[in-house]
Amino acid sequence: MIRTAILLFSLFVYVNAQSPVINKVEPPNWWTGMKNNKVQLMVYGNELNGAAVKSGSGLKIKAVNSFNKNYLFIDIEIPEGITPGDQKIVITNNGKETSFNYPLFERSKKNRVVFRWRMLSILLCLIDL
Repeated sequence: MIRTAILLFSLFVYVNAQSPVINKVEPPNWWTGMKNNKVQLMVYGNELNGAAVKSGSGLKIKAVNSFNKNYLFIDIEIPEGITPGDQKIVITNNGKETSFNYPLFERSKKNRVVFRWRMLSILLCLIDL
């Protein structure tokens, strides 16, 4: 009986002491210099419910929402003039922390032209239907 109680207690402590784990972030990257500088990140992993988020770089964390232990939604604002590159985001839960680097690319005129051409080709395909 005592062994069972000790085993259950050890299991309870182990489960509650796990640090957050990040498996996937959507969208996987973003660009500086966009007209709308607000982005919502969807983070998938484990032990994310009720997590606190902070930026180790120039990103501004506007809001954090979690509805279960597997998903975390982070609203960020990309300040004008931020340097493109990896931006560190730190997630803390149950006294444990983990981090990931979120890549920001520089928006160029070439990207705008390619995007417009893709939108035009999609529109033409829809018209043909």
